[in-house]
Amino acid sequence: MVHPAGLLMAFIAGSILGFFNFRCLWMTLRLLPSVKRPGRLMAFSTTVRVAVILVAFLLFVLIHWTSSISAMIGFIVMRDVITGRRRPICRA
Repeated sequence: MVHPAGLLMAFIAGSILGFFNFRCLWMTLRLLPSVKRPGRLMAFSTTVRVAVILVAFLLFVLIHWTSSISAMIGFIVMRDVITGRRRPICRA
């Protein structure tokens, strides 16, 4: 079993990965109109981001499957924070 501090560290690492992914995506999208070959930039950016995230999550799985779940939750939380996604409030 993984220690709770390890799960917290995996959550924080997943949050950092999420920040890295969405920050790099945002920078790429801002650069697209000004580059000569936007398709190459998009392909390169996507390849690098996916490779970094896959390697990181592979390492989490090798540690323990629960740490990979914790990291994935951190990644999703950071996605919601960065994109400003909020659940609508139901008012009756």
